[in-house]
Amino acid sequence: MEDSIARLKFIRKKMKITQKKLAISIGLKRDHITSLESGKVKFSILHALALEHVHGINKDWLLYGSGDYFVKKQNTEEAPLHLFLDQPRADRIIQNLATLERTDPAKYNKVEGYIDAQIDNPPQKNAGAETRDAIKKTGT
Repeated sequence: MEDSIARLKFIRKKMKITQKKLAISIGLKRDHITSLESGKVKFSILHALALEHVHGINKDWLLYGSGDYFVKKQNTEEAPLHLFLDQPRADRIIQNLATLERTDPAKYNKVEGYIDAQIDNPPQKNAGAETRDAIKKTGT
């Protein structure tokens, strides 16, 4: 993840955006971005997803260094920003994912795959039951 931190700092500076503006854009506080960039808080797929949806930064480049810096910017109205508007909830989700990655990498990979699949093929409106069933199958 150290490489992800370096890529986050690089792209933020390339975009000429402050930590505060970046944080606000994805519903976080500046201190959270500072903690990410210093390595105190683990950079996660949720951070990468928010940055991809809001700024068009390629999540695969952020996480793994693959692909271009930017992807075609998506309509932010369609982005799952509700995950990041409630700071305690976002922190809890990120912490839970970090714990899951450490304690059960196989289950973490399933959850990460599920999240990636949702981004690539978002569920249709009123597909809540299908989504709940898919989550139950991952055992989370």
